[in-house]
Amino acid sequence: MADRIRNVYLVLSQKCNLTCSYCYAQGGDFGQESRLMDAATMKRALDRIAALADDTLVVSFFGGEPLLNFGLMKETVAYGNELARKQGIQLRYALTTNGTVMTDEILTFIKEHVPHVAVSLDGTALVNDRERQFRNGSRGVHDSVVETIGKLKEVGIRFGIRATVTERNAGELAVAAKYLARLGPESVRMAPAFRGEGWTDHAFGQLESSLCALEIDALEQIAAGGDPTTGERLFKVLLNVVKGERRSHPCAAGMGVVAVAANGDVYPCDHFIGVEAFCMGNVHDEEWPGERFSSVCGRMKSNSVEHRSRCRQCSVRHICGGECHVHSLLSQGDIETASPQHCALARNLSRQLLDKVIPISSQPAGAKRLRDYINGA
Repeated sequence: MADRIRNVYLVLSQKCNLTCSYCYAQGGDFGQESRLMDAATMKRALDRIAALADDTLVVSFFGGEPLLNFGLMKETVAYGNELARKQGIQLRYALTTNGTVMTDEILTFIKEHVPHVAVSLDGTALVNDRERQFRNGSRGVHDSVVETIGKLKEVGIRFGIRATVTERNAGELAVAAKYLARLGPESVRMAPAFRGEGWTDHAFGQLESSLCALEIDALEQIAAGGDPTTGERLFKVLLNVVKGERRSHPCAAGMGVVAVAANGDVYPCDHFIGVEAFCMGNVHDEEWPGERFSSVCGRMKSNSVEHRSRCRQCSVRHICGGECHVHSLLSQGDIETASPQHCALARNLSRQLLDKVIPISSQPAGAKRLRDYINGA
């Protein structure tokens, strides 16, 4: 059986109004029927998962573009709050959106019920709109997202920005990160689009050098008492050095996290949707959770850095935690074998950051600043 579930990705919509060059969800439908989740599936999912939940369960609204099914989002919050009261658990809500579907009604609802929003934006208009366009062929995605961000700020909604880095914009990563930070998010996550085929050596070199510079800059800001918006990989190093955390997995997929597709199929995370071998059954099945659920949970849990062949001897394995299971599956054909480019990036970034972090952590003032940053994150 899985660990207690802490986060469920509820895929309200397997439809999207955008078309993005790198979309892992294959245009929003994950390679399946383009559809919206219905109320019966939502209620069944929450009923079943609440019974497996920890004391606090985060319901993450996801898609496709989840706001294309805003009516069900409202119904989910109403039903979820009543369910939480009956079950004696706490429900919290999160939203990931492309930022182009926003009305005054949606804004008011988010302000009242969703404490944090993740907005997708890759950088300046030139960078973003080169990869992301409206499905009807029109351009201007960047301007639409920035307008939404302005509305979020105006009413005081906390938000972060998730930027996808492709081979075409790897050389513009530093400029994009600074631009996005100026928009006022609490965090900026720069996520390379590693899907299947590896990057060219030139683009990979640009990515590695740019990410390293970005993470070192974040460390210098922390050491000076600042609070940077970037530093996702640095944070893993700090947890290891300052708090002694030893990561065994890249994430909690299939353990503390599950995703429910629009038809009720359950997967370890949203990236697995449509991969039949990792379907954990359907919430409408009378026996769910059953053998398939337990089997996939066990497979995910056993895929730790202690069992992965390329991880066992790696000196930074407990900082990295291993490659994303799905990235390994797409590039290497199984979830157990990390791709060479992931390993090179994780190794080189971790070692360069360790060389900077350890001297700072050895000084009382520096150690305190690092601890305060971790505790406040």
